[in-house]
Amino acid sequence: MDKKERFKYSLLESDKKKIINFYRSFDFISINQYPDWEEINNPEKRVCYYIKKKQGQIISYCVILESRKIAYVNYGPISKTAEEITESIDLIKEHYKGVGFLKLVVKLGDVDAVGTQVLNYFQGKYSVESNPYNWSTLRIELNEDIDTIFKKFRSNHKQSIKKAIKYNVSVRPISSLNEVRELSDIFDKMYSNRKLIKSFDSTCQVFSKVFTFFNEHKTGWMLGVYDGEKLIGGLILPIQGKTVYYQYGMTSIDFRHIPILHLGLYEAIKRSIVEGYDFFDFGGYMPDIEKTDQIYHINRFKKWFGGEILFYPKNMHFILSPLRYSVYSRLKELYTLIFR
Repeated sequence: MDKKERFKYSLLESDKKKIINFYRSFDFISINQYPDWEEINNPEKRVCYYIKKKQGQIISYCVILESRKIAYVNYGPISKTAEEITESIDLIKEHYKGVGFLKLVVKLGDVDAVGTQVLNYFQGKYSVESNPYNWSTLRIELNEDIDTIFKKFRSNHKQSIKKAIKYNVSVRPISSLNEVRELSDIFDKMYSNRKLIKSFDSTCQVFSKVFTFFNEHKTGWMLGVYDGEKLIGGLILPIQGKTVYYQYGMTSIDFRHIPILHLGLYEAIKRSIVEGYDFFDFGGYMPDIEKTDQIYHINRFKKWFGGEILFYPKNMHFILSPLRYSVYSRLKELYTLIFR
């Protein structure tokens, strides 16, 4: 199998179907590895697909993001064995070194023994960046009914949910692109108000594509929170294997008196139980963060729903061109110093 067949920037429908079938054979997997998802959420980056087949069947694959001569694999490569994952990483390293990239960053999707085996195999061959925060998340196991899970929430959250219900606030699926545009506007105003930087330019374009993607592939929910008929917030929740994942949440700056996300997440958890999912993932958690950091308050909001912290393996940074990467890093530091 040559490189043109193994590394692709566009997929034939036949390959896309095979990838989707392979993806769906895993109970624990990330939506980042679903075809087209990264193109939607990272429109500024180039997306490459690594595919390895045996006798016409996919045995390993991953989605690779390319940006400024650095390649990123988020929650991959995907395979049934640690041996196949390590071989795939070696092949990906060889490919990107050959086309002049500076670095390959691999964030493994395996949190069990497979992930440990892969890390051990590459021990001494990768570096860990100075940023100490590797990916971890907070998730609730959905093996109990909603009333039992609700009892485990912190009292503040329980009171906030009851308050939202008292206001006759409701949660239901977003049903049209007009509502998606409204949701995008709420998201943009919230980010502007909090002086946060978005990871994409056009929220409406991204959310509209996510809405269509969910409807076509049955891979997630876009839920709106309503005060009567007025949309005042919402959640975007990809479904990955047996897990419902909280990716985006937004609240109207004009309805701060209503606990919008408290009720939205409560209803999302309830729906996840009804539809038979095993976990509800709150989409990122940073332990040991300083209390002065805004993330500390986001952590606390999530933690008060209960659940356990799930730690992912450390990100592996493979330097493909040490000299050129050293120059790049120095220039990046100077740029940050001058324009911070």
